[in-house]
Parts: sequence; structure tokens; C-alpha cells
Amino acid sequence: MSQLKVLFVEDDQELLASYVDGLSLTYDVKGHSDSNNIPQADLEWADVLIADFNMPGRNGVEVMQDMMADGCENPVIFVTGFVSDLLKNLKTVHTVEVLEKPVGIETLSKYINLYGGFKVQLLKQQASLMSEISDSRELAKRVTEFNEIKLKMLKDLRAEADNLANQ
Repeated sequence: MSQLKVLFVEDDQELLASYVDGLSLTYDVKGHSDSNNIPQADLEWADVLIADFNMPGRNGVEVMQDMMADGCENPVIFVTGFVSDLLKNLKTVHTVEVLEKPVGIETLSKYINLYGGFKVQLLKQQASLMSEISDSRELAKRVTEFNEIKLKMLKDLRAEADNLANQ
């Protein structure tokens, strides 16, 4: 399996450099310290987006919304000094995790592996179900089947993330 691609957005340049250096030993990592100037290509490139929530300019949720605007549904891990109710609620509607600073490389890696692995498995399921479709009725049936599988996978992912948080 190829390396997971991680996009890390953090306004504290020293902290960003530390995370990028540590994570680069295991993952393909790009870092951005300016949340206002992230190329869409980088948002689409990543398997997992890691973002600080409180940043000057655009916050982490706005960066996530930019990523999703073009239909990209990559998992998001927020690393923040303040866990708000908004962030807690996001965990129920998207592949989102919220980790409170300070977060070590080892802990962050566990979540990257969990969420990145989810994306890889989801793409495999999609490719498998969408191959050799003969007509529009078959397409509709497979899309429904894929959505059911995706929902189950999301529930399982949430349970695994909750177990990880309780370790």
C-alpha cells in the first residue's frame, strides 16, 4: 500500500514544522501555515486533512468546507487548544475527529491510520460496486448499495474512533 497523504494546516509555523517533520517519517505530508492560501489541488490530493480550528483568517471548518465544495469527502482531524460544541457536533455528521492540543505524533498517527484506512476501504468498495454497470437501473441499485455500505462503515469508524479515544 502506498503512503497515506496528509495535509496539515496550522498557523503556528514552529508547531507545523514539528508535526510535518514527525509525520513525514511515515506519511507523505504537506503543510500550510496560511489557511487563506491553500491550493484546491492540495485539498484534493490529501487522504486526510489535519487542521487547527482557531486560525487567523479562515478557521479549520472553513478549510474543510472548501475541501468539500468540490465533492471531496476526505476525513478531517481537528487539532485544537479549545474543543467547542460546534466541533463536537461535527463528529456526528462527517468523518471528523477532534483532538485537544497537545497531541503527540504517536496519537496523531493512530487517527491518521484509522481515518486514512477508512478512505482507502471506502474507495475500494466504490470501485468494486461501480464496475461493469450495464444500465441506469443497475447504477441506481449499486449507488443505493454503496450508500448503505458507506453508512455502516461510518458507524464502525465512529465506534473505532471512540474506542481509540478511550484508550
